[in-house]
Amino acid sequence: MGNRLTLMMPLNLRGICRCDLANSAPDRDNPQPIKDTRGNMTVFRLILFALLALLSIYTAIVVMNHGFNFLPTAFDDLFAMTWQKQFNIDFMTFLVLSAIWTAWRHQFSPAGLGLGVLAFFGGMIFLAIYLLIVSFQVKGDVRALLLGKARALESSGKP
Repeated sequence: MGNRLTLMMPLNLRGICRCDLANSAPDRDNPQPIKDTRGNMTVFRLILFALLALLSIYTAIVVMNHGFNFLPTAFDDLFAMTWQKQFNIDFMTFLVLSAIWTAWRHQFSPAGLGLGVLAFFGGMIFLAIYLLIVSFQVKGDVRALLLGKARALESSGKP
């Protein structure tokens, strides 16, 4: 074994993934995109689609019953110090993180900032659609999905 560290971690219900940390650095001479070799991107896309469908149906029912004016409900008495408001603030921090990541992925360009605003106000409905579209645009390349194409190319050593 020597100085090599190998971790065994569950990948999904199909089996176990071996992660060799000694060889995890990118090969600068032969950069390769991180491709989905086990169908995990398909599973990821199916989960995104299921979340999108569930949340879209639920949202449609809420809009039919209560209208589209959600801001007063979300921000009413925000500092009431109740579990419901704690959950709302916790959720809002996820929205902020999603917005910042989306804008960062687009290098804070005007389009990226616009997408960040959509991520904040659109929540999971936006993020699921966004990730589904981008996952197909980058052809399943996880590095490009997470970092954006420019950073993915830079991190892989391509000119």
